[in-house]
Amino acid sequence: MTSRHVLPTSLAGVLLALGLVACGGDGDTSAPTAVGGAAPAVAPVGAARTARNVVVLTLDTLRSDALGCYGAEGGHTPRLDALASRGVVFEHSYAPIATTFPSHASMFTGVYPRAHGVRWNGQTLDEEWDTLAEVLADDGFETGAFVSYKAMVNRGGLGQGFDAVSDPVQEPWDGARPGEQTVAMAKDWLDGRGDEPFFLWVHLFDPHSPYVVTDYAAAAMEGYSGPFADGCTAEEFGDLERGWSDDPVERDALRALYDGQVRITDRCVGDLLDHLDALGFADDTLVVAVGDHGQLLGEHGQVGHGPVLHEEVLRTPLMIAGPGVPAGRRVRDRVGVIDLMPTVLDLVDVAPPGELHGRSLAALAASGRDDAPTPYFAEVRVTGVSAPGPVEAVDDPVAVLQGPFKLVMSTKHAWLYDLRADPTESNRIDPSSRPEVSEDLLVLARRHQLMEPGQQVAHASEQLDEETLAELRALGYLK
Repeated sequence: MTSRHVLPTSLAGVLLALGLVACGGDGDTSAPTAVGGAAPAVAPVGAARTARNVVVLTLDTLRSDALGCYGAEGGHTPRLDALASRGVVFEHSYAPIATTFPSHASMFTGVYPRAHGVRWNGQTLDEEWDTLAEVLADDGFETGAFVSYKAMVNRGGLGQGFDAVSDPVQEPWDGARPGEQTVAMAKDWLDGRGDEPFFLWVHLFDPHSPYVVTDYAAAAMEGYSGPFADGCTAEEFGDLERGWSDDPVERDALRALYDGQVRITDRCVGDLLDHLDALGFADDTLVVAVGDHGQLLGEHGQVGHGPVLHEEVLRTPLMIAGPGVPAGRRVRDRVGVIDLMPTVLDLVDVAPPGELHGRSLAALAASGRDDAPTPYFAEVRVTGVSAPGPVEAVDDPVAVLQGPFKLVMSTKHAWLYDLRADPTESNRIDPSSRPEVSEDLLVLARRHQLMEPGQQVAHASEQLDEETLAELRALGYLK
């Protein structure tokens, strides 16, 4: 590898691994613990770590509650559910931002959007960042990337490190590639693989708008004659983002369209996994399936994603199956998509390029429980577009999640949620009424807001200085 960006190694006490904490069952309901010191050492997996190949499936706009293995009814995802049953399901996985390019950049660099600098889909990942593909390629892996959102691997810069990409040159926008076509390209590439280990990235876009009327949707909407009877075009969906009336009939129809698209993605995943099996790769291939963000489908009176921080857009599915991964395990501790890069590297015995915000989940997968809960961050970035919902959605807010609590801080407001007592985020709590919970979270959120590209996130115990507290009081966040 050439000389590239890594996070500063001189900050010994910074957050190396912004990771895992129970939400909704096993977590501590007391005030969040200040984070200090380096991440706990990952227990070696040793001989169990035998994966030869790696396949990462990124499933765009896929809400975790759309999958049977996350509790959905309707049988929409039998192939993903089967994958989950032979591996580890992380029940509380979070995206760092509900936008495609930035979230993927965080998956493949292991750092937050404010650190790698990609915060919206018009930006490009700097070539100086080490990516998962580059690290694996340097270790002898053949690498291929086949994506449905074509600009990610050319204009977005996420193709760096791949020997083969689906779209090496940017072309005029002609819509996203259907999942069946993307998988067909990936299958052709797999057919040419020999004895060398490989890393394959496949991105599927079908759950993203626009929506067509699938066979499932047609049956689910039988008798319905409203505005979604013929599907929902991108223009129509954009109009919904700017003004949605939460009619339960329309909401059910929109959800039927969405679930129909999810079924397409599930079939595509199954097609690819069947091909791996037919080629004899299944037994020695690590498979990761992960969502880049979710989708609002009428919750909070809104639709879409991007400039919001609601649970419906931040919660994503994450499952890992293959050699070195226990089958049938479910992990309730909070994790994030920023953990993808260090986890994959750990499971194939390849060293990470430096300190990362994410951490390996290998030990958590092996034990099923995390003993060092630390916070996760999420953010939005709005550039020249109209944002749905209240005005604070365009006010550059940051969310920090620790234990059962979620604090959202914009440049003008701050509020707190207790996700265990209020999982639908219906009750905003004034942070000043819960200082024992809010003080550390406010400081962490403010420092995250001020992060510049390349910076590490500092831990709370180093930041509880009077100057910072005075700033937060002046902004009205603390009394």
